[in-house]
Amino acid sequence: MTVSAAVRLEGKRTGPQWSTDGSRIYKDQYRVITSGDDVTGDLVEKASGLPRRNASHPRDGGALVTNIKPEQQAATVWFVRVTWKSKHGDPETNDGGGVDDPLSRPAKFRWEKVDYEETRSKDIDGKPFHNTLGQPLPNPPKFPVTQLRLIVTRNQATYDPAEAFSYGNRVNSDGFLGQKPQTAKMDLPTAIEQVENGISFWSVTYSIEFKEDGWNPVKLPNEGLEYTPPGESTGVRKAMDDDFGATTGEWGLLTEFSKKMPAGQDPFMLEFRVYKSKAFGPLGLL
Repeated sequence: MTVSAAVRLEGKRTGPQWSTDGSRIYKDQYRVITSGDDVTGDLVEKASGLPRRNASHPRDGGALVTNIKPEQQAATVWFVRVTWKSKHGDPETNDGGGVDDPLSRPAKFRWEKVDYEETRSKDIDGKPFHNTLGQPLPNPPKFPVTQLRLIVTRNQATYDPAEAFSYGNRVNSDGFLGQKPQTAKMDLPTAIEQVENGISFWSVTYSIEFKEDGWNPVKLPNEGLEYTPPGESTGVRKAMDDDFGATTGEWGLLTEFSKKMPAGQDPFMLEFRVYKSKAFGPLGLL
Protein backbone atom coordinates (compact mmCIF):
# COMPACT_ATOMS: atom_id res chain seq x y z
CA MET A 1 0.00 0.00 0.00
CA THR A 2 1.45 3.36 -1.03
CA VAL A 3 0.31 6.96 -0.55
CA SER A 4 1.52 9.90 -2.60
CA ALA A 5 2.48 13.29 -1.20
CA ALA A 6 -0.50 15.55 -0.61
CA VAL A 7 -1.17 18.39 -3.07
CA ARG A 8 -3.07 21.45 -1.86
CA LEU A 9 -5.97 22.25 -4.19
CA GLU A 10 -5.89 25.79 -5.54
CA GLY A 11 -8.99 27.81 -4.73
CA LYS A 12 -9.95 25.54 -1.82
CA ARG A 13 -8.34 27.66 0.89
CA THR A 14 -10.60 29.71 3.18
CA GLY A 15 -9.88 31.95 6.14
CA PRO A 16 -9.32 33.49 8.36
CA GLN A 17 -12.94 33.46 9.48
CA TRP A 18 -13.10 35.77 12.51
CA SER A 19 -15.46 35.46 15.46
CA THR A 20 -16.45 38.31 17.75
CA ASP A 21 -14.19 36.95 20.50
CA GLY A 22 -11.12 37.20 18.24
CA SER A 23 -10.81 33.49 17.40
CA ARG A 24 -9.99 32.42 13.84
CA ILE A 25 -10.76 29.44 11.61
CA TYR A 26 -8.83 28.38 8.50
CA LYS A 27 -9.65 25.57 6.08
CA ASP A 28 -7.61 23.91 3.30
CA GLN A 29 -8.29 20.99 1.00
CA TYR A 30 -5.69 18.53 -0.34
CA ARG A 31 -5.64 15.69 -2.84
CA VAL A 32 -3.86 12.38 -2.12
CA ILE A 33 -3.36 9.56 -4.63
CA THR A 34 -3.07 5.99 -3.30
CA SER A 35 -2.18 2.60 -4.77
CA GLY A 36 -5.69 1.22 -4.42
CA ASP A 37 -8.92 1.05 -2.45
CA ASP A 38 -7.27 -1.06 0.27
CA VAL A 39 -5.68 2.09 1.71
CA THR A 40 -7.47 3.40 4.81
CA GLY A 41 -8.13 6.97 5.90
CA ASP A 42 -5.69 6.62 8.81
CA LEU A 43 -2.86 5.99 6.34
CA VAL A 44 -3.98 8.83 4.06
CA GLU A 45 -3.93 11.21 7.04
CA LYS A 46 -0.18 10.52 7.41
CA ALA A 47 0.62 11.44 3.80
CA SER A 48 3.67 13.64 3.27
CA GLY A 49 2.71 17.28 2.82
CA LEU A 50 -0.36 17.16 5.05
CA PRO A 51 -0.29 19.25 8.24
CA ARG A 52 -0.16 17.23 11.43
CA ARG A 53 -2.69 17.52 14.25
CA ASN A 54 -1.93 20.45 16.60
CA ALA A 55 0.52 21.94 14.06
CA SER A 56 0.33 25.72 13.81
CA HIS A 57 -1.02 27.47 10.73
CA PRO A 58 1.78 28.81 8.46
CA ARG A 59 0.38 32.35 8.66
CA ASP A 60 -1.02 32.27 12.20
CA GLY A 61 0.99 30.72 15.02
CA GLY A 62 -2.02 30.87 17.35
CA ALA A 63 -4.20 28.65 15.16
CA LEU A 64 -3.68 24.88 15.43
CA VAL A 65 -4.92 21.94 13.36
CA THR A 66 -8.03 20.61 15.09
CA ASN A 67 -9.46 18.34 12.40
CA ILE A 68 -8.14 16.29 9.47
CA LYS A 69 -10.92 14.63 7.47
CA PRO A 70 -9.95 12.22 4.64
CA GLU A 71 -12.76 11.44 2.18
CA GLN A 72 -12.37 8.82 -0.56
CA GLN A 73 -13.54 10.13 -3.96
CA ALA A 74 -12.51 7.14 -6.10
CA ALA A 75 -10.53 3.92 -5.75
CA THR A 76 -7.21 5.77 -5.67
CA VAL A 77 -8.23 9.40 -5.05
CA TRP A 78 -8.81 11.00 -1.65
CA PHE A 79 -9.66 14.57 -0.68
CA VAL A 80 -8.47 15.68 2.74
CA ARG A 81 -10.04 18.65 4.51
CA VAL A 82 -7.88 20.32 7.17
CA THR A 83 -9.20 22.80 9.74
CA TRP A 84 -7.18 25.14 11.97
CA LYS A 85 -8.78 26.89 14.95
CA SER A 86 -7.39 29.41 17.40
CA LYS A 87 -8.00 29.81 21.10
CA HIS A 88 -10.18 32.66 22.29
CA GLY A 89 -8.52 36.01 22.78
CA ASP A 90 -5.24 37.43 21.56
CA PRO A 91 -3.26 34.90 19.46
CA GLU A 92 0.02 35.63 21.25
CA THR A 93 -1.03 35.96 24.89
CA ASN A 94 -4.17 33.81 24.77
CA ASP A 95 -5.64 36.13 27.41
CA GLY A 96 -9.25 35.28 26.78
CA GLY A 97 -9.61 34.10 30.34
CA GLY A 98 -8.35 30.56 29.89
CA VAL A 99 -5.12 28.81 30.88
CA ASP A 100 -2.01 29.82 28.96
CA ASP A 101 -1.55 27.13 26.32
CA PRO A 102 2.12 26.64 25.31
CA LEU A 103 0.98 25.11 22.02
CA SER A 104 -0.56 28.42 20.97
CA ARG A 105 2.70 30.37 21.30
CA PRO A 106 4.32 31.49 18.04
CA ALA A 107 7.59 29.95 16.87
CA LYS A 108 10.85 31.71 17.73
CA PHE A 109 13.44 32.49 15.05
CA ARG A 110 17.16 33.15 15.34
CA TRP A 111 19.75 33.80 12.61
CA GLU A 112 23.39 32.81 13.13
CA LYS A 113 26.50 33.10 10.99
CA VAL A 114 28.69 30.09 10.24
CA ASP A 115 32.35 30.52 9.28
CA TYR A 116 34.28 28.13 7.02
CA GLU A 117 37.46 27.94 5.00
CA GLU A 118 37.06 26.93 1.39
CA THR A 119 39.56 25.97 -1.33
CA ARG A 120 38.67 27.22 -4.79
CA SER A 121 40.09 26.56 -8.25
CA LYS A 122 39.21 30.03 -9.62
CA ASP A 123 38.88 33.58 -8.38
CA ILE A 124 35.64 35.57 -8.53
CA ASP A 125 36.38 36.60 -12.14
CA GLY A 126 36.68 32.98 -13.23
CA LYS A 127 40.48 33.15 -13.52
CA PRO A 128 42.05 29.79 -12.56
CA PHE A 129 44.88 29.69 -10.02
CA HIS A 130 47.60 28.80 -12.54
CA ASN A 131 51.22 29.84 -12.86
CA THR A 132 52.63 31.67 -15.90
CA LEU A 133 53.05 28.32 -17.69
CA GLY A 134 49.33 27.63 -17.35
CA GLN A 135 49.87 24.91 -14.74
CA PRO A 136 47.71 24.61 -11.61
CA LEU A 137 49.37 26.00 -8.49
CA PRO A 138 50.29 23.22 -6.04
CA ASN A 139 48.78 25.03 -3.03
CA PRO A 140 45.68 26.97 -4.08
CA PRO A 141 44.67 29.54 -1.47
CA LYS A 142 41.94 29.01 1.11
CA PHE A 143 39.31 31.67 1.66
CA PRO A 144 37.06 32.47 4.63
CA VAL A 145 33.40 31.93 3.81
CA THR A 146 30.44 33.02 5.95
CA GLN A 147 27.03 31.41 5.62
CA LEU A 148 23.73 31.86 7.44
CA ARG A 149 21.96 29.38 9.69
CA LEU A 150 18.30 29.72 10.71
CA ILE A 151 17.23 28.29 14.07
CA VAL A 152 13.48 27.78 14.53
CA THR A 153 12.07 26.63 17.88
CA ARG A 154 8.38 25.92 18.29
CA ASN A 155 6.11 23.96 20.60
CA GLN A 156 4.40 20.89 19.19
CA ALA A 157 1.93 18.43 20.63
CA THR A 158 3.95 15.50 19.25
CA TYR A 159 7.47 14.67 18.11
CA ASP A 160 7.88 11.79 15.67
CA PRO A 161 11.52 10.57 15.55
CA ALA A 162 10.87 8.78 12.25
CA GLU A 163 9.66 12.01 10.66
CA ALA A 164 12.63 13.87 12.18
CA PHE A 165 15.02 11.36 10.60
CA SER A 166 13.33 11.91 7.24
CA TYR A 167 14.31 15.60 7.38
CA GLY A 168 17.76 15.27 8.96
CA ASN A 169 20.68 15.99 6.61
CA ARG A 170 18.29 16.77 3.73
CA VAL A 171 18.36 19.71 1.31
CA ASN A 172 15.26 21.53 0.13
CA SER A 173 13.61 20.22 -3.02
CA ASP A 174 11.27 23.23 -3.04
CA GLY A 175 11.79 26.97 -2.80
CA PHE A 176 12.37 27.97 0.81
CA LEU A 177 12.55 31.50 2.24
CA GLY A 178 12.94 32.84 -1.27
CA GLN A 179 15.97 30.63 -1.91
CA LYS A 180 16.33 28.12 -4.74
CA PRO A 181 16.08 24.34 -4.27
CA GLN A 182 19.25 22.60 -3.01
CA THR A 183 20.49 25.72 -1.16
CA ALA A 184 19.12 24.96 2.36
CA LYS A 185 20.25 21.96 4.42
CA MET A 186 18.42 20.84 7.56
CA ASP A 187 20.07 19.18 10.54
CA LEU A 188 18.21 16.47 12.42
CA PRO A 189 15.31 18.20 14.28
CA THR A 190 15.68 17.77 18.03
CA ALA A 191 13.07 17.99 20.79
CA ILE A 192 12.68 18.35 24.56
CA GLU A 193 9.52 17.16 26.32
CA GLN A 194 8.03 19.73 28.71
CA VAL A 195 4.94 20.24 30.85
CA GLU A 196 3.38 23.64 31.62
CA ASN A 197 -0.02 24.41 33.14
CA GLY A 198 -0.79 20.70 33.06
CA ILE A 199 -0.18 20.59 29.29
CA SER A 200 2.44 18.20 27.92
CA PHE A 201 4.23 19.29 24.75
CA TRP A 202 7.52 19.12 22.84
CA SER A 203 9.86 22.04 22.25
CA VAL A 204 11.25 21.20 18.79
CA THR A 205 14.29 22.90 17.25
CA TYR A 206 14.95 23.05 13.51
CA SER A 207 18.40 24.14 12.27
CA ILE A 208 18.71 25.07 8.59
CA GLU A 209 21.95 26.21 6.96
CA PHE A 210 22.01 28.12 3.69
CA LYS A 211 24.68 27.90 0.98
CA GLU A 212 24.60 30.38 -1.88
CA ASP A 213 26.15 27.98 -4.41
CA GLY A 214 23.94 25.10 -3.27
CA TRP A 215 24.65 21.87 -1.41
CA ASN A 216 24.08 19.74 -4.50
CA PRO A 217 25.90 18.92 -6.64
CA VAL A 218 29.44 18.76 -5.21
CA LYS A 219 31.97 19.48 -7.98
CA LEU A 220 35.44 17.86 -8.08
CA PRO A 221 38.13 17.90 -10.80
CA ASN A 222 38.45 14.76 -12.90
CA GLU A 223 41.82 13.31 -11.80
CA GLY A 224 43.56 9.96 -11.99
CA LEU A 225 46.81 8.02 -11.68
CA GLU A 226 46.14 6.59 -15.14
CA TYR A 227 44.73 7.86 -18.42
CA THR A 228 43.55 6.52 -21.76
CA PRO A 229 46.23 7.12 -24.44
CA PRO A 230 45.22 8.97 -27.63
CA GLY A 231 43.53 6.71 -30.17
CA GLU A 232 42.81 3.99 -27.60
CA SER A 233 39.47 2.86 -26.19
CA THR A 234 38.50 3.67 -22.61
CA GLY A 235 39.45 0.13 -21.53
CA VAL A 236 43.14 0.82 -22.25
CA ARG A 237 45.02 2.59 -19.45
CA LYS A 238 48.50 4.02 -19.06
CA ALA A 239 50.22 5.30 -15.93
CA MET A 240 50.27 9.09 -15.65
CA ASP A 241 53.46 10.50 -17.20
CA ASP A 242 55.03 13.87 -17.92
CA ASP A 243 55.46 15.61 -21.27
CA PHE A 244 58.56 13.49 -21.96
CA GLY A 245 56.78 10.16 -21.35
CA ALA A 246 58.37 9.47 -17.95
CA THR A 247 55.98 7.90 -15.42
CA THR A 248 55.34 10.34 -12.56
CA GLY A 249 53.29 8.25 -10.14
CA GLU A 250 51.28 11.38 -9.42
CA TRP A 251 47.67 12.34 -9.95
CA GLY A 252 46.93 14.20 -13.16
CA LEU A 253 43.93 15.96 -14.66
CA LEU A 254 41.75 14.04 -17.12
CA THR A 255 39.42 15.13 -19.87
CA GLU A 256 35.77 14.15 -20.09
CA PHE A 257 36.89 11.05 -22.03
CA SER A 258 39.66 10.02 -19.59
CA LYS A 259 42.44 11.39 -21.81
CA LYS A 260 45.30 13.34 -20.24
CA MET A 261 44.28 16.98 -19.95
CA PRO A 262 46.49 19.28 -22.07
CA ALA A 263 48.52 21.79 -20.04
CA GLY A 264 46.86 25.13 -19.45
CA GLN A 265 43.26 23.96 -19.83
CA ASP A 266 40.68 24.19 -17.08
CA PRO A 267 39.92 20.91 -15.31
CA PHE A 268 36.86 18.93 -16.30
CA MET A 269 34.62 18.97 -13.23
CA LEU A 270 32.68 15.92 -12.06
CA GLU A 271 29.37 16.44 -10.28
CA PHE A 272 28.12 14.31 -7.38
CA ARG A 273 24.84 14.49 -5.46
CA VAL A 274 25.66 13.82 -1.81
CA TYR A 275 22.49 14.95 -0.01
CA LYS A 276 18.98 13.58 -0.39
CA SER A 277 16.22 16.12 -1.07
CA LYS A 278 12.91 16.75 0.67
CA ALA A 279 10.31 19.53 0.55
CA PHE A 280 10.59 21.83 3.59
CA GLY A 281 7.30 23.66 2.98
CA PRO A 282 5.03 20.98 4.54
CA LEU A 283 6.68 21.57 7.92
CA GLY A 284 4.96 24.96 8.05
CA LEU A 285 7.91 26.64 9.76
CA LEU A 286 7.32 30.03 8.15
